[in-house]
Amino acid sequence: MRNILALAATTAALALAASAAHAAAFVGDYSASVNGSDPGLIIKTTDLPGAININLTNPGDSASVNLFTIWTPETDVALFEDTVAKPISVLFSFTSPDTFGGTVSGSTFGVWGVVEKGHVSWSGPVTMDFGNGGKLKVSLNDADFNKGYFGLDEGEKYGATIKGKFTLIAASAPEPTTWAMMIAGFGLAGATLRRRRSIDAAA
Repeated sequence: MRNILALAATTAALALAASAAHAAAFVGDYSASVNGSDPGLIIKTTDLPGAININLTNPGDSASVNLFTIWTPETDVALFEDTVAKPISVLFSFTSPDTFGGTVSGSTFGVWGVVEKGHVSWSGPVTMDFGNGGKLKVSLNDADFNKGYFGLDEGEKYGATIKGKFTLIAASAPEPTTWAMMIAGFGLAGATLRRRRSIDAAA
């Protein structure tokens, strides 16, 4: 009897461990689309890690990743041209724990005056669905860049770092094969118990 219960417990533990491991590793990539020519403030980006590889196991877990530097090669903000908001977006593509993705959108524009700068703001976090009910929220930080007096301090070294915050909202439910492992384990334990009882009764 003790061996049967141990078998059932081991099977359940292995199934749950497989489920947790499936939900923990988030591996993917990203790419930014920006305004690259006039009219509007010309924007450049430089990827930092070039990839995403984080571990999030339980709902509420989060991790931040430096994604890219945003900057402008322009030397000043043209009042009626560069102050108009232009779209920016970052496309995320994950390959683990599932194939999924989504896009965070925002806008960039130049601020004109004694102090000139570029600015990026995001429309808000995006929640991406994966697996069986899993949800991953991605948010990016607003930032000023290339701030200068009576002009811009142009170039990459005066840019700002855009970070991605990844928060696990809901873990993926166990796959059907995981449930099958659990059911098979308990079924095997039950069958073994019935067989032992039959042998004891015959004796």
